[in-house]
Amino acid sequence: MLALACTGVACVVYFRLIAHAGPAIAITVTLLVPSFALLWGALVLGEALTPGMAAGCAVILPGAGRSTGLIRAPKR
Repeated sequence: MLALACTGVACVVYFRLIAHAGPAIAITVTLLVPSFALLWGALVLGEALTPGMAAGCAVILPGAGRSTGLIRAPKR
């Protein structure tokens, strides 16, 4: 019952995000999940953060910023 309720609430919140922010910004949630999983795993569970993981986050985070418009391309 707890899993069903949490999934239901998450779906409602996600679809409201799509309605208010638009699908292009809402999809960045999917891009950010691995980075936050690494962060919480390292902080809470004491998991090791390898250079490859940090490099992956260094690629994902600017991509998410570019897709939302937070990071703009330099003008030519």
